[in-house]
Amino acid sequence: MQAFKTYFLAEVIRPYRLLLDGAQKADFKPAVFLQGRIARKQFWIYAVFFLLFSTVLGLLSTVGGIIGAFFIVLLSAYSLFTLLGSASVVVRRLHDTNRTGWWLFLILLPFLGLVALAVLCSLPPTQGPNSFDTAN
Repeated sequence: MQAFKTYFLAEVIRPYRLLLDGAQKADFKPAVFLQGRIARKQFWIYAVFFLLFSTVLGLLSTVGGIIGAFFIVLLSAYSLFTLLGSASVVVRRLHDTNRTGWWLFLILLPFLGLVALAVLCSLPPTQGPNSFDTAN
């Protein structure tokens, strides 16, 4: 439970709180920053947790009645709040393979787009600097 709480505060709540507080651009890098790179391991940890949590909420929403409606609202809110962070993680993973973030729009193609995007995100990173490295 502590791991979930830590993840939820760091990856879901923090970026939006910082956005509302008017924090500096550098503070957004962990979750909603579209520049730089992210390693395969970090990407898949995020993806598996997101899919697992969404699946659990989806299954609980099929209960019916007021409880099912509550979980539908919770799933919708979770999806909405993680939309920017999820897109940022995918874009930075694509950057790690030396591809532009525009490849994210593959998701708009039914089924094949999702498979193609998963394959692109599974490719090994480029060795050394690439065109998407940020200047420090």
